[in-house]
Amino acid sequence: MYSRTIVMQSQIDGFIEPEGWTPFAGTFGLETLYFVEYQNRGPRANTDKRVTWKNYIKNPPQDVIAKFAPGVVLKGGDNTDGWVKKTGVPYEPGMMKM
Repeated sequence: MYSRTIVMQSQIDGFIEPEGWTPFAGTFGLETLYFVEYQNRGPRANTDKRVTWKNYIKNPPQDVIAKFAPGVVLKGGDNTDGWVKKTGVPYEPGMMKM
């Protein structure tokens, strides 16, 4: 099993438990997961009590998080994000200014 989850620049409300993630049954998947939290806000955005899994990363450096900016993730077949802009959906290719 492989899991990649990036929660970045999001509102984390009070219904989220301080641990942030539901414990896995045993150790299945813990070696292959990749969970990241970056610049979140809200009552439960504090990561001090989050899980301590090996591949759970709190606030990684900018060069790591830049790989997950919308303009990078949403590139189409022509290797640009032009298709998103054509839809008329409000869109910013970079990270929000926080």
